Amino acid sequence: MNKLNCIVFALLTIVLTILFNSILSHVVYWQENNQLFLFGNIYLEQQLSSPAGLLKYITAFCVQFFYYPALGSTIMAVLIALVYLLNTIILKKISGKTDNFLLSLLPALFLLFQYCRVSYPLTILTGILLSQLAFLLFMLLPKSAKTYLSYLFLAILFYISGTASILFLIYCIVYGLAQKRYYRILPLTAVFIALFFVSAYYYRVSVDTAIMAGLHFKSDYIALLALFIPSFISVFYLSRFYPEKKKSVIIVTLLLIITYGGAGFWGVKKMQRPNVRLMLIVNKYTNEERWDKVLEFTSRYPGKNQIANYLQNLALYYAGRLSDEMFHYPQNYGVNSLYPAWSKETKMAEYGDLLFAGLGYYNEATRWAFESMTIAGETAPILKKLIKYNIYNNKPQIAQKFINVLNLSLFHSKEAAKLEKLIGQPAPVRPVVHDTTHPALFAGVVNITRDLLYLCDKDPGNHMAFEYMMANFLLGNRIVDFSNNLWRISKLGYKRMPNSYEEALVIFRMLYPDRFEALGIGISDYTLQRFAQYEKLFRAHNKNELQRLFGNTYWYYLHHVSPYGVQVLTEEPLNSTNNMKKYILLIFPVLFFACTNTSTPDSLIEKQAVIFPDYNGVTFPYNIAPPNFAIEEEGDGFMVEIGQKDNESVIKYKSSKPEIYIPQSAWKKLLTQAKGNDIYFRIYVHNNNKWAQYADISNT
Repeated sequence: MNKLNCIVFALLTIVLTILFNSILSHVVYWQENNQLFLFGNIYLEQQLSSPAGLLKYITAFCVQFFYYPALGSTIMAVLIALVYLLNTIILKKISGKTDNFLLSLLPALFLLFQYCRVSYPLTILTGILLSQLAFLLFMLLPKSAKTYLSYLFLAILFYISGTASILFLIYCIVYGLAQKRYYRILPLTAVFIALFFVSAYYYRVSVDTAIMAGLHFKSDYIALLALFIPSFISVFYLSRFYPEKKKSVIIVTLLLIITYGGAGFWGVKKMQRPNVRLMLIVNKYTNEERWDKVLEFTSRYPGKNQIANYLQNLALYYAGRLSDEMFHYPQNYGVNSLYPAWSKETKMAEYGDLLFAGLGYYNEATRWAFESMTIAGETAPILKKLIKYNIYNNKPQIAQKFINVLNLSLFHSKEAAKLEKLIGQPAPVRPVVHDTTHPALFAGVVNITRDLLYLCDKDPGNHMAFEYMMANFLLGNRIVDFSNNLWRISKLGYKRMPNSYEEALVIFRMLYPDRFEALGIGISDYTLQRFAQYEKLFRAHNKNELQRLFGNTYWYYLHHVSPYGVQVLTEEPLNSTNNMKKYILLIFPVLFFACTNTSTPDSLIEKQAVIFPDYNGVTFPYNIAPPNFAIEEEGDGFMVEIGQKDNESVIKYKSSKPEIYIPQSAWKKLLTQAKGNDIYFRIYVHNNNKWAQYADISNT
């Protein structure tokens, strides 16, 4: 074995170990959490029932040691580095020459880049190594036996690793060419092709399925195999160009190491997925219930992500900060930031159980965990959830079945023993019990408002159900429903009114002053002073300062974040299944300046503003619904006056958003007054600190 190859192997192992212990540590975590090796015949038989099943079994056996991250990082590093080392040894045996140009590093670097994608299957790496080890064993055979035993080796290797055994075939072809025994190549290739049909028949699968066994990514695997070719060329044709002088050898070697190192650094940086890494770290801390860390890392997520918002709100609740600090964090998905609305998003199934378990709704939590297991298979995190939920739901026999499965693993059996001790212990949250006097309750798959109200009624002390129901009302712009249920707070021992609740009460007081007085709840002077400052900045259209000072308030959420627009939804029976779009809309009469006087515009524009839909020249029936529209002109403020010709405007509306929502009552009043007369839409757009008035749009 060449000293240079050994040094490069050692360096590569050290560098990869550092990478998998640091910026790629999430790869090791993902691999361990998505595979579960079990001792016993049942698991082995399950694996052997499909093509390349033994390869999956061997891979899962290796992955179980990833339970310890440092050990898992070292194993990953050694396995990838071995691809390089074994290839150099094989080439030396075939050609008698050394891969001095280190081109055997290419397949190892390719594998490193692919594992930066996280989900790249480890079976490909183990399949490559099995082929290399099998060929080294094959080379130990006497020459007279190699011709016939090559077929046996290929058949056995194909049974173990499926199509991944093609590398063994390639090595045999290269060996045949080097020995000028061309007659071996065609029969061996024919046997390999025939094995696909034998495998398809034996396992009762299609030929395509037999071909893909052990690969998962066909195009990537072809690219990986192609990267072995340069090393073959290197030993057979390029070795003559390698310098012989010691000084030149050192210089060339250093240049090669720097080149490959630079390429490796660039590839890792290019292939890494920071958002995936971030969410896997969040997943880790969620499973460990380290909510402070969940908040820290979800806050780092760039852009929008519903799962990140959902876990962030869970962490806020468990940290005791949801009702105070909910709007300190992005709530871009409205009510869907709170719970996992059922969808085709498979990742959501992995987290959907967490909310229901916290609510004590263990039947629903179990359903989500089973859904996750259907997608991901039996993994340790899912089995642990199913054990806990069945214990809490007083189903110890079912829990014991999952405990027995986990006991078959090498490392998770310890945790199974701890979970078994929970049998007979009270659940952390009182389980939801079916009320036999009422129809069975099925959890909502789009909106769980009804479920939260049911839980609050059945268990007034369910703190999470209350906070999530109130957060649901606030995020859904349902101020009236929020105020109607605020009386429940007295049963939960709050020492003061949470910040976001006070901010919502300010809006409710403006809309319904009489009903606010009937609540008998006060608003602190501090909140009222802040709202006065907020209103002042809003009138001045100082959005940057507004976001800086009030971006963490409910008021800012209603104005600039809520996906339901600048509107408040009026009350509707909470057991209704109607979609939100069917609710009656009510524009804030004060906050959005519907009653303010229009200031003199800075400029007049002769053309009409572009709006969608275009209502110019339209005749409105007396009973038509309000013709809401969007202004398609560039600006940071929008104002509309609607009225009759030569009369004072009946409707005045001002907003920072171009979507215009006309109050239904005001619209009906205008239609009644304007029968037979023209109606005008007068549009103002604020841009560059100036108001521009467009030509009126006339209708009848």
